[in-house]
Amino acid sequence: MNIECEYLQTCPFFNDKMASVPTAAAIMKIKYCKGNQDACARCMIKKAGLQVPDDLFPHQVDRARQLLK
Repeated sequence: MNIECEYLQTCPFFNDKMASVPTAAAIMKIKYCKGNQDACARCMIKKAGLQVPDDLFPHQVDRARQLLK
């Protein structure tokens, strides 16, 4: 059973940036926010205690890894 990401309700990516594309946002929420949060680049940064870049997409794991170095 998947648990919803603890950051979903306050994630500016979904609450601001994706408001104009609800279908794409819904697909990403299913995959990352309600699925595998460990695969979400935004969640990786947040869990590390760093400021999440506004323009970081959930699928940009390689970019997140660079930011975590």
